[in-house]
Amino acid sequence: MYCRGSGATCRPQDLKVSFGVSGHQSIAAYARELQPVDGRPVRVVAILDGAIRANYAGSLKGFNQLSPEMAGLFADKVARQICSDAEISAVQFDLEPFDVRTRNGQYYFYRRIAEDFSGASGGAGHNAFGCRDPTHPAGRYFSVFGSPHSLSARGAAGRNLQEILTAQHNGFFIGALYDLSDEPAGHPVPPDRYRRKALALARAAARGAARWGIPYQLAIPASASAHEYAMCKGRSCGLGADTGSSQSDYLEAAVDAIKASNSATNPLYLGAAVWAWSRAIVADGMQFSPAEPTAHDQEYLEDNL
Repeated sequence: MYCRGSGATCRPQDLKVSFGVSGHQSIAAYARELQPVDGRPVRVVAILDGAIRANYAGSLKGFNQLSPEMAGLFADKVARQICSDAEISAVQFDLEPFDVRTRNGQYYFYRRIAEDFSGASGGAGHNAFGCRDPTHPAGRYFSVFGSPHSLSARGAAGRNLQEILTAQHNGFFIGALYDLSDEPAGHPVPPDRYRRKALALARAAARGAARWGIPYQLAIPASASAHEYAMCKGRSCGLGADTGSSQSDYLEAAVDAIKASNSATNPLYLGAAVWAWSRAIVADGMQFSPAEPTAHDQEYLEDNL
């Protein structure tokens, strides 16, 4: 967003969407490399990131202050770009921090995304952006990434989330079971404390999903996050380079938390979102590792998810 002032002063041309595929000539080229699993196709899900409270040029500062009309226009721009590519089946929105305690810009943005992706928006004839096509006859779907606290919220926050994700029955929530610390990046959570926190959040997510009837996933740290990692490189690393922990400590604790929350038998649970296969994991001038799951942890995932 390149608005002059708050989101209340935004003009249509201030709202921009940037999307591309790293290392491939096209999304189709990437999709061709994905082999079916048990005869079922693997779907391509785009990820759109944004920082709502950041102050850099092009950040989403003021996103919450967008009017319903401007938030809807922004969503239309996303739908137009995403749905123009038949290879993209969904979008994961990682616009942080997620917060719909009020019917703010985020709320109206996601409500319009649900309509656009389902093909319900556009007046007579609907399907204004082509989100329904032969490959996606029911339209595209989407997820919202955030803290499990959002899923377990009561009152207006929970109702607003429910409306966003169930109005068109094409959305779900991804609750993060990593970065479970209020400390700055580079200050690791000890594995025993992480285990307790992950269990509490997984149980809260399961209860919240049942309360509101919201489909959900839980995201697990198979690779390093800024607070759950094995190694850290940089001047600000809280315990130096080596934490004395392995990534397996965090991964196995997260999977145990999911099992203990009874999510695996919950019909609303859509499985684990696995973080991450990455070239590098960098935050605040530090680099964290491992950047992708080790061979041992990939075998563990195969056996336990």
